[in-house]
Amino acid sequence: MDAVVFFVIAMAISGMMFYYARGEVVQSPSMRLDGQADPEAVLRVFLHASVGEEMVLEIDGEIHVPAYSEISECLRIELDALALGGNLTDFASMNERLFGILESICSAALDPYLTAVRLLDEGNQRILSLPSGPPDSDTLYASSAELPSVDAGSAYLLTLVLAPSSLPKTLDVGACDLDLGFCVGQASAQLQP
Repeated sequence: MDAVVFFVIAMAISGMMFYYARGEVVQSPSMRLDGQADPEAVLRVFLHASVGEEMVLEIDGEIHVPAYSEISECLRIELDALALGGNLTDFASMNERLFGILESICSAALDPYLTAVRLLDEGNQRILSLPSGPPDSDTLYASSAELPSVDAGSAYLLTLVLAPSSLPKTLDVGACDLDLGFCVGQASAQLQP
């Protein structure tokens, strides 16, 4: 008789645990309960996600990035290199990988756009946009996070904009003009969803 009572109590507790966990597992981090986009959650998940595969960056020699590295660390390496005069095309494969991860975190109904601005005393300087920038739309959701620099001596402001999906996604891998503060270029790589 004690075994039957124990079994019934264990089933009731398990059922309650599954009921409470179900709501968190099913929902996408890019959507709130009211159906609106939650860019803060998407940005937080993105920055703390791992890159998932080992990468080798060719910047003044080889930099090995382990698969377990957080995306925020990869972005910090890239932003510091760009702030010190690096070339955006050196990071094209990494940016394609990171943008693919960002898209996988977002709801299929939303297109992500990530911009990094270097915060300087004499003014801010945009040094990275993935892809080239958000479209003009009345419905945009945005969130920002500050990312401290390691080598360049300043901080970066990362801004994530979520826009309703529209066109096929492309990633601009053109050159970044640090003097003018924006990214330019015609080359793009088609990303597979």
